[in-house]
Amino acid sequence: MSHRLRSLSLAIAVAALTGAAALAQGTAMAPKMFIVHREHALPEKLADYEATTKEFIALVQANRSAMPTFAFTALQGEDLSYNFITPIQNLAAGDTLLASFDALAKAAGPEKLGDLFRRSGATFTSADDNAFLEVPEGTYWPAGGAVTPMNAGYYQLDSYYVKPGYEDAAAGIAASWKKLFEDAKVPYGYSVHKLVLGNDGPLWVVSTPAKDAANLAEINAAAVKAIGAAAWQAQVAKTLAICRGFDSKRYTVRRDLSLPPVMSK
Repeated sequence: MSHRLRSLSLAIAVAALTGAAALAQGTAMAPKMFIVHREHALPEKLADYEATTKEFIALVQANRSAMPTFAFTALQGEDLSYNFITPIQNLAAGDTLLASFDALAKAAGPEKLGDLFRRSGATFTSADDNAFLEVPEGTYWPAGGAVTPMNAGYYQLDSYYVKPGYEDAAAGIAASWKKLFEDAKVPYGYSVHKLVLGNDGPLWVVSTPAKDAANLAEINAAAVKAIGAAAWQAQVAKTLAICRGFDSKRYTVRRDLSLPPVMSK
C-alpha cells in the first residue's frame, strides 16, 4: 500500500473510533465526520498529478465492487494543494473502507496499482491527513438556501486555531455566531467542524460554500449587511480573542478529480 493510502487508512481508523466513542457516550445522532487528505502537487508536474489522480479514480470505477462505499470530493487550493474529502459515519464504515483498499489491490492487480502509486508519488511533495467532526450547534443552513455543498463550486475555509483550554468557549462562540445568522435571517449557510485527529489543534474550521469567487464576495457582504457592521466586528473580536492563530483560504471544487458515491437503485 502506498504512503498515500497508509496515511489515509490511519486517519480513517482513528476517526471511526472517535465516532464510535461518541455513540457509546449516548449521542443521539453522531455528527458528520470527514477525513481531509491533502497533497501538495509539484508546480512543474501539475498535469501529471491530475492525470494519475484520474487514473486512480478510473481504477476504482472499473473495480467498484471492491470499493462500493468509497467516495470523495476534491478541492483545489490556491497554494496548489489538493484536498480530498471523504465522509465517515461510524466504526463499521471505517472497517469496510479499510478492507476495500486491499480488495482494490487484489481486483486491479498489485503490479498495476504499484506502478500507478509510483508515478503518482513523484508528482507531489507532501501529504497529510486530518479528521474533522461537525459541530451541529454552530452549523447554520437556512431553509431554501441558494448555495449548499451539493451545488457549490467554490469554498472559503476559515481556520480558527483555538488557544488550549478554550474549547468550551469556542463552542459557545460558534453557537452565538449561529444565533446571529438565525436572528438576521441570513439567506446563506455554512458548516462548522472541529479537528479530532491531526496536527495543530485545537482547530475549528468554518466552511462557506459559494458558486464562484464573485458569489462568495456577495455572500460575505450580505451576511455583514444583514447582521450589521458593528455587531459583526464585535463578534469577530470576541472570536479572535480565544485564538492563537487564524487563516482564510479559498478552494475550487474539482468535480473531475472527485469520486462520486454509488447511486442507489
